[in-house]
Amino acid sequence: MSSTSFPPTRSRSARGRQQRNRHVGGGYTPFTMRVDQPPFDDVRVRQAFRLICDRQYMLDTVFSGNGRIGNDVFGLRDIMYDSALPSACRTSTRPRACLQGRGTPN
Repeated sequence: MSSTSFPPTRSRSARGRQQRNRHVGGGYTPFTMRVDQPPFDDVRVRQAFRLICDRQYMLDTVFSGNGRIGNDVFGLRDIMYDSALPSACRTSTRPRACLQGRGTPN
Protein backbone atom coordinates (compact mmCIF):
# COMPACT_ATOMS: atom_id res chain seq x y z
CA MET A 1 0.00 0.00 0.00
CA SER A 2 1.30 3.41 -0.86
CA SER A 3 0.39 6.56 0.90
CA THR A 4 0.78 9.69 -1.18
CA SER A 5 -1.17 11.90 1.21
CA PHE A 6 -0.22 11.63 4.83
CA PRO A 7 -2.98 11.90 7.42
CA PRO A 8 -3.84 15.50 8.19
CA THR A 9 -1.78 17.08 10.93
CA ARG A 10 -2.83 19.92 13.13
CA SER A 11 -1.00 23.17 13.70
CA ARG A 12 -1.82 26.38 15.50
CA SER A 13 -2.97 29.34 13.46
CA ALA A 14 -2.19 32.95 14.39
CA ARG A 15 -5.39 33.17 16.44
CA GLY A 16 -4.72 29.95 18.37
CA ARG A 17 -7.36 27.88 16.57
CA GLN A 18 -6.44 24.51 15.22
CA GLN A 19 -6.14 24.17 11.50
CA ARG A 20 -5.72 21.09 9.28
CA ASN A 21 -2.76 20.89 6.94
CA ARG A 22 -2.43 18.16 4.35
CA HIS A 23 0.98 17.23 3.01
CA VAL A 24 0.99 15.51 -0.37
CA GLY A 25 4.20 13.60 -0.71
CA GLY A 26 5.53 10.16 -1.31
CA GLY A 27 5.38 7.35 1.17
CA TYR A 28 5.22 3.60 1.22
CA THR A 29 3.76 1.43 3.94
CA PRO A 30 4.57 -2.23 3.28
CA PHE A 31 2.95 -5.27 4.80
CA THR A 32 6.05 -7.14 5.97
CA MET A 33 6.49 -10.84 6.65
CA ARG A 34 9.41 -12.90 7.98
CA VAL A 35 10.07 -14.78 4.75
CA ASP A 36 12.74 -16.90 6.41
CA GLN A 37 10.23 -18.34 8.93
CA PRO A 38 7.22 -20.65 8.42
CA PRO A 39 4.60 -20.19 7.15
CA PHE A 40 5.87 -17.15 5.22
CA ASP A 41 8.86 -19.02 3.81
CA ASP A 42 6.38 -20.53 1.30
CA VAL A 43 5.73 -18.21 -1.65
CA ARG A 44 2.14 -19.51 -1.93
CA VAL A 45 1.34 -18.26 1.57
CA ARG A 46 2.80 -14.84 0.74
CA GLN A 47 0.75 -14.71 -2.46
CA ALA A 48 -2.40 -15.61 -0.53
CA PHE A 49 -1.78 -12.78 1.96
CA ARG A 50 -1.20 -10.32 -0.88
CA LEU A 51 -4.53 -11.27 -2.46
CA ILE A 52 -6.65 -11.54 0.68
CA CYS A 53 -5.86 -8.08 2.03
CA ASP A 54 -8.68 -5.55 1.72
CA ARG A 55 -6.53 -2.61 0.70
CA GLN A 56 -9.34 -0.06 0.65
CA TYR A 57 -10.33 -1.02 4.19
CA MET A 58 -6.71 -0.71 5.33
CA LEU A 59 -6.38 2.71 3.69
CA ASP A 60 -9.62 3.91 5.28
CA THR A 61 -8.73 2.50 8.71
CA VAL A 62 -5.00 3.19 9.01
CA PHE A 63 -4.75 6.45 7.06
CA SER A 64 -8.31 7.75 7.57
CA GLY A 65 -8.86 7.46 3.82
CA ASN A 66 -5.94 9.77 3.02
CA GLY A 67 -3.72 8.19 0.43
CA ARG A 68 -3.77 6.07 -2.64
CA ILE A 69 -3.58 2.32 -3.17
CA GLY A 70 -0.47 1.31 -5.06
CA ASN A 71 0.35 -1.80 -7.06
CA ASP A 72 3.00 -3.63 -4.98
CA VAL A 73 5.83 -1.73 -6.66
CA PHE A 74 7.68 0.95 -4.70
CA GLY A 75 7.94 4.45 -6.14
CA LEU A 76 4.44 5.74 -6.83
CA ARG A 77 5.79 9.30 -7.25
CA ASP A 78 8.90 8.27 -9.19
CA ILE A 79 8.98 9.50 -12.81
CA MET A 80 9.88 5.97 -13.96
CA TYR A 81 6.94 4.39 -12.10
CA ASP A 82 4.68 2.35 -14.38
CA SER A 83 1.21 3.60 -13.47
CA ALA A 84 -0.35 1.17 -15.96
CA LEU A 85 0.36 -1.74 -13.61
CA PRO A 86 -2.88 -2.81 -11.92
CA SER A 87 -3.05 -3.00 -8.15
CA ALA A 88 -3.82 -6.37 -6.63
CA CYS A 89 -7.48 -6.65 -5.83
CA ARG A 90 -9.03 -8.68 -3.06
CA THR A 91 -10.51 -11.97 -4.20
CA SER A 92 -11.99 -14.89 -2.30
CA THR A 93 -10.93 -17.75 -4.58
CA ARG A 94 -7.29 -17.11 -5.49
CA PRO A 95 -5.88 -16.99 -1.92
CA ARG A 96 -7.63 -20.25 -1.12
CA ALA A 97 -6.18 -21.85 -4.26
CA CYS A 98 -2.68 -20.70 -3.23
CA LEU A 99 -3.07 -22.34 0.17
CA GLN A 100 -4.67 -25.57 -1.10
CA GLY A 101 -1.55 -26.42 -3.05
CA ARG A 102 0.32 -26.22 0.24
CA GLY A 103 -2.08 -28.50 2.09
CA THR A 104 -3.41 -25.74 4.34
CA PRO A 105 -7.14 -25.08 3.81
CA ASN A 106 -7.37 -21.76 5.71
